[in-house]
Amino acid sequence: MEKNTQSISESSSDNFKLPMICIVLGFLSGLFGFISGIPSIIVGHIALRKAKKNNFQSNLAYKRMAIFGLCLGYNGTLMSIYALKIIYDVFLI
Repeated sequence: MEKNTQSISESSSDNFKLPMICIVLGFLSGLFGFISGIPSIIVGHIALRKAKKNNFQSNLAYKRMAIFGLCLGYNGTLMSIYALKIIYDVFLI
């Protein structure tokens, strides 16, 4: 009986791996720009597709985490592109 409860808790923690990876990559995109921002965007969209396909019990939390990671990834990517544009304008023009 203990095996069943252990496998259930392990499988529920496995469900949140993609959104957590997306969030971590999104936070890192603040430091590394689009190098980690683009993978955050890709993983976030995969997580959202997985949430649509599989009806998790905690579907709302899963989607919110994925959307939060997507926002971080898009923000880091756009800010790094903007920073590159400013650097280009200042030093090359």
